[in-house]
Amino acid sequence: MARALDSNLDLEAAWERVVQAETQVDAQGSGYWPQVNFQTNATRTRIDIAELGTSTTSQYQVSVPVSWELDLWGRIKSQVEANRLEVEAARDDVSAVAVTLAAQVSEEWFTLLETRARRRILQDQLTLQERWLELLEARFGYGSATALDLLQQRDQIQTVRGQLTLVEGQEAASRRRLAVLVGVLPGSLEVSAGESLPTLEALPSAGVPAELLEQRPDLRAARRRVEAADHRVSAAVASYLPTLRLTGSVGLNARALEDLLSTLITSVGASVGMPVLDGGSRDATLRRAESALRVQLLAYTQVFLGAVRDVETAMIQERQQRANIAELERQVELSRASLEAARVRYRDGGEDFLRVLTAQTSLQRAELNLLTAQRQLLSHRVQLHRALGGSFGDQLTRPRLEE
Repeated sequence: MARALDSNLDLEAAWERVVQAETQVDAQGSGYWPQVNFQTNATRTRIDIAELGTSTTSQYQVSVPVSWELDLWGRIKSQVEANRLEVEAARDDVSAVAVTLAAQVSEEWFTLLETRARRRILQDQLTLQERWLELLEARFGYGSATALDLLQQRDQIQTVRGQLTLVEGQEAASRRRLAVLVGVLPGSLEVSAGESLPTLEALPSAGVPAELLEQRPDLRAARRRVEAADHRVSAAVASYLPTLRLTGSVGLNARALEDLLSTLITSVGASVGMPVLDGGSRDATLRRAESALRVQLLAYTQVFLGAVRDVETAMIQERQQRANIAELERQVELSRASLEAARVRYRDGGEDFLRVLTAQTSLQRAELNLLTAQRQLLSHRVQLHRALGGSFGDQLTRPRLEE
């Protein structure tokens, strides 16, 4: 998990989107400051007048114009605040990606444990069935078992061996998926895991739906994007109002280059601008901003409803899955007892071998079904914690990039 949070490529991309959002704040914030430029100009003019001759003049200019727009109506402030909220939303997106990544790593880890547990169950069953085959071969030698009994038992053993081959492939695939999640090449990750699934504690408290508004990073991000859209509406409204711009310039102007430093020209001015006719550009901008706000409100509502649904669904599924596991555990116990009774009766000559085969198949299926159900219970718990959100993603800091 630590390696994934440090090296996962999707998470790194989410951090980069925070950087992009921060640059937008800097770009909009530049509107608070005067804009200073440096200009140079050199011209040479020649005038030819018939009968009067030729006149040539030169002009050299160096100037530093300054322009500063006063944010009287908060247009720049609204734009900066909108982008600042986008930064916070992007940081919440990092937390959301981290929560999703943690869920993916947990799911894949439990899948790896499940395949190893499945392999252990199949290997135990294979060992028992091979011992049973040895007993059948001995009974066949004494004439108390038939060739059909031997063929059926060998067929059963081959079936289990085929399942083991598939499980080994599933385990290799799971290891490779884990490698990608931690940001390394598939096949290069060494994983040491046990052969049994963990036991869960009792269900955590889900709280009230309103608490999800702060616990879930995707909900926080959606709310901040609503606020950012509202600030963009304010900026669009402010664009209708007059603007006050202060201008100034300091420069040098001379007809000869050697006289340039001897003449200093300064100017200061102020201008008030009022939009009169723009072909509907500002109206369109305002309508677009208002529509974007409504879209963000709808998205926020949808995310909230989905969050409540995810929590309640995960809790219901876990309760039902626990009841299902209890039934499967009783089924395994009954299958074991049935197999043992069939074996005893076969040894005593009271049953044919087909009944033993049927009992073996039933026990194998019951044990594997129980394992699958236990794995699914873990998945429901992972999804519950993912739905509840949490603060661990907020505590992450971006890993330092290697130079």
